[in-house]
Amino acid sequence: MNSPVIVVHYHELWLKGRNRRFFLGKLFTALRRALEGVPVRRIEQPGDRFIVRLGEGASLDEAIARVNRVFGIAFYAVAKPVERNMEALCRAAWEEVKPLQFATFAVRAKRSDKTFPHTSMEIDSAVGRFLLERLRENGRHARVDLSNPDAREAFRHRSRVARACLGRVAGFGADSYVLALEGLLRFLSHA
Repeated sequence: MNSPVIVVHYHELWLKGRNRRFFLGKLFTALRRALEGVPVRRIEQPGDRFIVRLGEGASLDEAIARVNRVFGIAFYAVAKPVERNMEALCRAAWEEVKPLQFATFAVRAKRSDKTFPHTSMEIDSAVGRFLLERLRENGRHARVDLSNPDAREAFRHRSRVARACLGRVAGFGADSYVLALEGLLRFLSHA
């Protein structure tokens, strides 16, 4: 359960109406092709995201580099599956935060799995309190800053496992279209 997963969020596909399934299929195919040669156990689609479960011996850095080049991805996050309880979330958050240097932090939970026994606000509060206590025990003088934190601990709750992730990597926004056209032109000029 400790192998990291890549949580891939897409953008604007929900606007496509009746073509949504078609576009999601194309994105899934592009993601699968981009990861060819990287051991992948499976790619799941729980709701409005894809979860890439890497296989034995897969290079996380290589998988991230490949996911980063897939057109249509809004952002992705590397997450660590943890047991579905508050204590496990707190421990996982501490393991992620412990090596980082920062003066301020915030915890933001997004609970998609409504069967999880705590609300997002309860998770924010409990994990934030746990991290603050651990930081102080380790002689670090960080404080909570909800509006402009140096570090932000994000949690996603989905399905049978919770995921703890430290941040997310955004796509290229409007530049994605320019980069896609440049890539297409390069491809066509070599064809």
